[in-house]
Amino acid sequence: MMTSSLGYSIPPPLSSRPPATVGQKLHDIDSPALVVRNKALEHNLAKVHQLVKDGGSKVVVRPHGKAHKSVLLAAKQVESGCVGVCAAKLGEAASFLEGGIKDVLLTNQLVGQPKADRLAELAAKHPEAKLAVCVDSFEGVDELSAAARSKGVHLNVLVEVNVGQDRGGVECDKAVPLVRHVASKAPHLVFGGVQGYMGLNQHIRARSDRAAASRVVADKLRGVVGAIEGEG
Repeated sequence: MMTSSLGYSIPPPLSSRPPATVGQKLHDIDSPALVVRNKALEHNLAKVHQLVKDGGSKVVVRPHGKAHKSVLLAAKQVESGCVGVCAAKLGEAASFLEGGIKDVLLTNQLVGQPKADRLAELAAKHPEAKLAVCVDSFEGVDELSAAARSKGVHLNVLVEVNVGQDRGGVECDKAVPLVRHVASKAPHLVFGGVQGYMGLNQHIRARSDRAAASRVVADKLRGVVGAIEGEG
């Protein structure tokens, strides 16, 4: 019997037999089971990279690992040309790093010194990997800086900007002071850029309307980047 971090007893699994194996007939698979059609997966990966290439931009692809929570699928995405993966929380980031993924971005902010300390511990445990996290407050920057200093590591940070989602991030006119704080007051943090998230745009049905809404977001981020560059 295993015990959780909160002291609860965790019963062992009823069976060690996996619900499915590679090559098994579909009607013989026990449920629930995650089934991946490999040809469809490879087709979709190739198509994503081709679309980016055809666009002629410098855009790179970093899929979100929370969509599948699988190290094997993350590795396949990286092998196809993705620069790395995203993680929504520390546990996901740890799993990907332990599985050999070398570039992980935590797309949310960490709140509280214990979480900052755990992130620094992950960075110290995986010095070969690039680990980044988002910040949107002076307090968050200070907590991460203290954690990184205590572990003798450097953490990459992205300043998240609120581009209209109103879920997280600093307002556009507050980004420069936060970047300045990272650069001048947090020697163990490395400023890696800005992040803007507008998931609501995914639900706009018409392609032209979705493209127009995305351009508004991009313009806001360009303005923030221009202001940061203007500060030197």
